[in-house]
Amino acid sequence: HIHNSGTLYGVVVDTRTGKPVPDCKYTLWRLNSYDEMVQIATSGITGSDGVILLENYNNGRFKLELESGASRGNSSFYLPRSTDMPDFHRYLQLYTDRYTYLPGDSVQFNGLLFSRTGDKAAVQAGESVTVYALSNRGEELVGTYTTDEMGVFCGTYHIPDNCMPGSVNLRVTQDNSY
Repeated sequence: HIHNSGTLYGVVVDTRTGKPVPDCKYTLWRLNSYDEMVQIATSGITGSDGVILLENYNNGRFKLELESGASRGNSSFYLPRSTDMPDFHRYLQLYTDRYTYLPGDSVQFNGLLFSRTGDKAAVQAGESVTVYALSNRGEELVGTYTTDEMGVFCGTYHIPDNCMPGSVNLRVTQDNSY
């Protein structure tokens, strides 16, 4: 069950027997707008009853991965921001100056923060956002930016020379969401 309060409650069940799975390892990932796993929100192990209770994970897309022995399962879902404004959603779009980068390159990025209530959209001017870079070196703070009157922010991230080639993701947060 997923609730608008940001609570996920469930019981991990063996699909063959229908019985709860005790001591099942779970990992809750935060997903970006492309449904890519960008950050572990939490992880743990179910009790003997197979129950998972996760609270205060709202306003985002998530993927729950389950593992018990050789058995694995997963599910992706969206948790809304709150119950008091069910039609209110915030969106963030992030753009970079090109698609491919190498260690030592600079990444120029622009972001747009806006909201929708029903069929009306509005830019979010004067809002503070924080940008992080996630790579094989871990996560590092890029900077904190304020959106302009058009809801736009921009900045630069320099990929370290000693960063292994591979995937570097930019993650943007505002009030610990996105």
